[in-house]
Amino acid sequence: MEIESSCIDVEGLDKIAGVTGARLQQRRAKVERVEASLEIGRITDTPDKIGKVVRATFTGTGSRNILLRARMDTL
Repeated sequence: MEIESSCIDVEGLDKIAGVTGARLQQRRAKVERVEASLEIGRITDTPDKIGKVVRATFTGTGSRNILLRARMDTL
């Protein structure tokens, strides 16, 4: 599957976020689409409108937490 996206392509980012969220749900994650704050990590060419963040939570029986963070845009 190929989806064109870049940090300034909100439509492409929304598409890839939908695919990413669906795949995580297939793996039994609770998935939320969250508005991202423009003030966190903003650089000079950050557009005024950015795509939502995909947050997935897996619940297990272990006692530790893991945070995985990844980009969805192409460079």
